[in-house]
Formats: sequence, structure tokens, C-alpha cells
Amino acid sequence: MKISAYLLISLLITSCKNDAAQENLADLLDGMPYIEGKMDYLDSPYVTAGNRVYMVGQQDGSFAEIGWHIKGEMGGIWNHPIKLMDGFNAELLFAEDRTPLDRADKFINYPLANVHQYSLSKYQLSVERWQIVPDDKEGIAIQYIFHNQGDNTVEFDLNFTAHAD
Repeated sequence: MKISAYLLISLLITSCKNDAAQENLADLLDGMPYIEGKMDYLDSPYVTAGNRVYMVGQQDGSFAEIGWHIKGEMGGIWNHPIKLMDGFNAELLFAEDRTPLDRADKFINYPLANVHQYSLSKYQLSVERWQIVPDDKEGIAIQYIFHNQGDNTVEFDLNFTAHAD
């Protein structure tokens, strides 16, 4: 019995360690081919898809009410035939204002993922929103990467809001 308790405690302690290097999606996809979207198409739909879950949104990072099959209800995140979410939005909360991340400046599509890029020149900050839907999983990974373009510290809070009917 004592051996089982020691083994359980050892497993708990080992699982609490974080020896794995923290990787982001940008690093994982480095060197993979991609297509940069054109500015004229930022209001056009895109899809991020695995074989279980998929997300349909606009290349500018928003979730327009699109679809003719079920009028206005075909965008969002789906685990077909179940619609999980209508979409989501994020905003940065600075001391003096709120800045929504709802109009990306650039869209890039990879075979496995895609990224929306936002430029917040007022704060000398750029933001990347990466998303990937792995095959055989019922989920989606969304990652925000923040780049300070200046020399000063930039402080903000991130407000992430999910939308569902």
C-alpha cells in the first residue's frame, strides 16, 4: 500500500513540472507553405477545419452572419451537426480605452491553420491570432501572440468573449 501511495505522489509531483519548452503555433508552422490573403478579400469567409470540428469566419477576424442553408447561421464553430458557438471576439483594455480586435490588417492561410494580424500603431503593438483545428479532436486551439514594436512597456488586459445562441 505504501508503494502505491509513493507512486501516486511521485506522479503528481512529476506532472506538476513544466520541463517542456513552450512552443507557439507560429514556431510550429515555421517553414510551412502559406498564402497571404489580399486586402480586398478581408470581408470574405475562411475556414479552419479538422475532420471533427471546423470554424467559419471572415478573413478580418470577425464572424459575419453568413449562410443560405440556415440563413445567417452558418458561420461560427461547429462540431457537425452541432453548432458550438456563433463566434468570439477579443478586445484589449488599456488604461484609457478599449481596442477591439475585430478588423485584421492581414490574413494568412496555412494548410493546417490560419492567422489574423492586427496592427495597433497607437500603442506600438501588433497582435497575431492563430487558430488550428487538429484532426481527430473535438476542439480548436486559438492563440494570441503580442509583439511590442516600441521600447516602452505596454500594459493591457485581454477580454475574450464567446458568443452562442
